[in-house]
Amino acid sequence: MLLHLLAVLINRKTSEEETELIRRIVLKEENALARLYDLYSKLLYSLIFRIIKKHEDAEEILQAIFLQVWDKAGLFDLQKGNVYSWLITLARNKAIDRIRSKTFKEQSRLSGLNRINEMVLEKNYNLESNLDVRYIMDEKERITIITKALDELPAEQKKVIELAYYDGFTQMEISETLSVPLGTVKTRTRQALIKLENLLSKAL
Repeated sequence: MLLHLLAVLINRKTSEEETELIRRIVLKEENALARLYDLYSKLLYSLIFRIIKKHEDAEEILQAIFLQVWDKAGLFDLQKGNVYSWLITLARNKAIDRIRSKTFKEQSRLSGLNRINEMVLEKNYNLESNLDVRYIMDEKERITIITKALDELPAEQKKVIELAYYDGFTQMEISETLSVPLGTVKTRTRQALIKLENLLSKAL
């Protein structure tokens, strides 16, 4: 649905209102930028979020796009393109750049490890002292142990866990990304989590 909508918008000619808004933005009229934001922010946010899958990052990129429009509107040639396609190209490129950035990948990895950490540690306690393991083991040490446990998983199981916990994919999205049946994704996920729990219960 979104891809169809984008295709329609990209092929649509720039309206007189859009032309006027760009002209006024070049003149640094803030209310013109606000109007452009009102017109296209929801569409752009949806596109960015489908790529990024993180609300905070999607919002940050959306703001960056309109800051770029504010700074670069004078360079946009209305004779060679339309406002829709320009904004969509900006959104897609910035979202992809963020995904590819080392910082984003590292944050996603650590976030995923922490989610696995929390999930597993819910079931692991020091029975003698009745203390939750998360409070008697250094977090960095736990993350190291979890990373090693992930490396012991079969490649296909590790992949679904990484997509789910690092990238925030749903099981349906994992199925589409890996081109495997949804049932296979569910099975691999279940088997991976069971194996992780067994590995971590021994290590922790």
